[in-house]
Amino acid sequence: MRVAEERRLTEERRVAEERRLAEEWRLAEERRLAEEWRLAEERRLIAERKAAEENRIAEEKRLAEEKRIAEEKRLAEEKKQAEQKRQQEEARRAEEKMQAEIREAQENERRKQQ
Repeated sequence: MRVAEERRLTEERRVAEERRLAEEWRLAEERRLAEEWRLAEERRLIAERKAAEENRIAEEKRLAEEKRIAEEKRLAEEKKQAEQKRQQEEARRAEEKMQAEIREAQENERRKQQ
């Protein structure tokens, strides 16, 4: 009977040890999976931040390019208007000079006839 009792106790200890090891393994596996999930989530967040930063930079570049183009157009328009104004002023002066010459010629003609 004593041998049977020892065998039963040994079997109970073996089963208890197997259960303990199985529980330790399960807990270790849970920790490993939780760590894998945490790392994957961390990588996902890093990728999201990187993508957001890349999008922000691309948007800044796009806006800067739009601003540059608008500034170039504005400067070209200013240059065009300044050139038109210069030409108009030149034409006005030429017209005034021609009118003055006509008046002078008419005045000279009038003097000759007197």
